[in-house]
Amino acid sequence: MSTEPLVSALMVSRNNGAVIREAIQSVLAQSYQNWELVLVDNASEDDSWDTIRALAADERRIRPIRARSAMSLPKARNFSLCNASGKYMATIDGDDAWQPERLTVQMEFMRACGEKVGVCGSNCLLVDKRGKLLRPKQFPERHEECLRALWFRNPFCHSATLVPRAVFERCGSYNEEFLVAQDLELWFRIGKIFRLHNLQEFLVRYRTWSDSVTFRGHRMVVRSTLRARRLARLQHGYEFDGTARIAFCLTWLAQWAHPTFAQLLFRLCLACVERQSKRQKVFSSCPISTSAFSEDLISSERGEL
Repeated sequence: MSTEPLVSALMVSRNNGAVIREAIQSVLAQSYQNWELVLVDNASEDDSWDTIRALAADERRIRPIRARSAMSLPKARNFSLCNASGKYMATIDGDDAWQPERLTVQMEFMRACGEKVGVCGSNCLLVDKRGKLLRPKQFPERHEECLRALWFRNPFCHSATLVPRAVFERCGSYNEEFLVAQDLELWFRIGKIFRLHNLQEFLVRYRTWSDSVTFRGHRMVVRSTLRARRLARLQHGYEFDGTARIAFCLTWLAQWAHPTFAQLLFRLCLACVERQSKRQKVFSSCPISTSAFSEDLISSERGEL
């Protein structure tokens, strides 16, 4: 019997029949072996369920659940959480894929950090619908950088996040009032109590689609983002400094901008903020490294602002 902590891989999928096999097999290929896959098929209308059942028949660690009717995404994510048994929750969407060392690297980091880190993410590789590499995507590494990024962008690739069960128990699960940007709202809550961190390895292949939720419902994403940031200021006590105010105003204006232009504008502003932050002295508070685990640890839904 394994002495390693059980990790629950949480997958919510709807109509991903063309790529669901790749997603599941990337979990099967993990070098970290003590995992379960809680796979919620959200009332798919394609052949997804046939593929899921066939793979589950040969692997007892796969726990497939089929919804009778389609749920909202946050409700489906919470449903997967309720059916998980692990000490840690690792998200993977049905159209993404993990690198084989993903869980091993993140679990080594979490063991070294103790209970300080509430969300551990990583960088990712963006791929198109055929799996062809588009470009690497980097995310802020340390806690302060993640907090600052919350006002300009989503600081995590959702399919790269590892969250201890205890963090959900203390901070709550996904807010089902947020049909989109529910992960951003959750990061604000967690970041007020626990530390946020992104390993700088590229541990996930993150698939982008031209008809994804961001491109179909750009204004809805922007408005949900604004709402999450209002809650952060009014309910969770986040400081609304000059940088946050600028970001909030830009987000508000983005409601009427083309998604591509809005993203370019935010990248430019974020780059300016990051250049400024590099001039500031960084103080360490936890002796951890993202690769060798020896340095100090400082205490996107797709295409999010």
